[in-house]
Amino acid sequence: MHPTLQILRKDIERLWWAVLFTLVLLAVWAFQEATRASVDPFNQPPPVSWLNMGLPFVWSLLIALVLHEDSLVGDRQFWVALPCGWRPLLAAKKAFIVAFIQLPYFLATAAILRARGFNPVSHLPHLLWKQLVLLGLILPVLAAATMVKNLSQFMLLIVTVASGVVLSSTSLNIASAQTDNTWDVRWILALSTLCAGAVVVVMLQFARRFTLRSRVVGVITAFAAASLYSWLPRDTSAAIYVAFSPVQPDPPALSVSLASREPDFYQQRRWYNFQRTTVLLPVTVDGLPFGRDAYGTEVRLDQIVLEMTGANGDKYEADWLNYSNGVRRNRIEARLDELGERWQAISFYIPAVWNSTSRGPVTIHGRILARFYRWGEHTEVRQGERTEIPVGYCSNAFRGDATSGPRTLSTLDCETAEVAPGDLLVLPTGRLFEHAFYGPSLFLPDPWLSPLRHGTNSIAGNVLATPWTVAPKTLFHAVLIDYTIPNVDLNRYVVHEPVKPEAAK
Repeated sequence: MHPTLQILRKDIERLWWAVLFTLVLLAVWAFQEATRASVDPFNQPPPVSWLNMGLPFVWSLLIALVLHEDSLVGDRQFWVALPCGWRPLLAAKKAFIVAFIQLPYFLATAAILRARGFNPVSHLPHLLWKQLVLLGLILPVLAAATMVKNLSQFMLLIVTVASGVVLSSTSLNIASAQTDNTWDVRWILALSTLCAGAVVVVMLQFARRFTLRSRVVGVITAFAAASLYSWLPRDTSAAIYVAFSPVQPDPPALSVSLASREPDFYQQRRWYNFQRTTVLLPVTVDGLPFGRDAYGTEVRLDQIVLEMTGANGDKYEADWLNYSNGVRRNRIEARLDELGERWQAISFYIPAVWNSTSRGPVTIHGRILARFYRWGEHTEVRQGERTEIPVGYCSNAFRGDATSGPRTLSTLDCETAEVAPGDLLVLPTGRLFEHAFYGPSLFLPDPWLSPLRHGTNSIAGNVLATPWTVAPKTLFHAVLIDYTIPNVDLNRYVVHEPVKPEAAK
């Protein structure tokens, strides 16, 4: 028998109980994903399964167990003196991981798609993409397992790394005010760095068993990935996103300028807060395509960089990641019916910073990421039905009755298996909701483990449920806009305590 098959059979005979345990957990997770309720009429979000975090942990332990069946650390490995060499050993370990982690996960994701009404063959690229994402977990874990002597040391390493990630998560992640950060490529770059270093470590350990050198490479790789994610500038991340985005033959020439309009009562009520000073700048973006209807082209603007230079030369840069200078800028407000005119909100949390910048005119330097989307074929989703849309399925449920007034609630739940991150345009069909609250788009976050993206939105009004109109989006152009606005008197644009129009009369 070939040495690779002998080693593989030996690993299966010794670890069959661990393999069986992971397969049972995977089956439970797949059953939960396949049978989840499409929508809850009482607007209760489905509980997040603990297996979304439990499965990666169990897989990591299984990888460590199979690696330590033939430990690479030390100088007493019996297989070194055998004629098999390191190549059959590496092939056996890879075969074990593919057979009992990657292949079962592939079958589970395909079964979930089939159970939810998707054709797995049509979404084969998406399933392969999920395998690539899983490989991003396997390679670092595999490298870590080759550098430690036993399972206890592996557990200590995993707990230490996980604790560091959790403790630093508040400073690593972009602020929650920015919900759509699909342009942020830091995770991809950091994970790619980890995987590249992991391949080097694995080859060093299997081919030469250079444990000390492997550990040095591992530490350097981990530090490089963490530094890349923590300190990569926002504009650099956005520039990389733009470089890999579709390019238009004749892109529009865009520019940013300051308008002369003033915020109304509702805008002041939204932004006023006595605990901070907020400036609401009327920004006009010239060159955007006008004449768009609700199902045509949409442009989404994100403030990537904003820096203010005062009359005395002091510079203050607004940042999502930390507010040490007391300045925070909010994403440019974009409404469906306002193509060129938007508002830029800048909040000052430290009085000294506000006093310094408000003493005289300031110069504002900024960079905006403009993303252009086309909306595809729109579909009407009626109450109580699970409707097929071009990229998936949507379900509509309704809570309330004619006497419930503003508490009437209509909930929409959509799911898709598209590879690219996506939004769905969501609008009421036929008639408007009086005092309704609804978003113009439904964001579908990308779960790393599940093959399906889920998004839920609700609207409340004093009328009975009405159908929803849903349309998928497609990114067709992205560009960065650099601008400078000199001599801006921030005192003119301070948001004051709102006064109702009838009270002012």
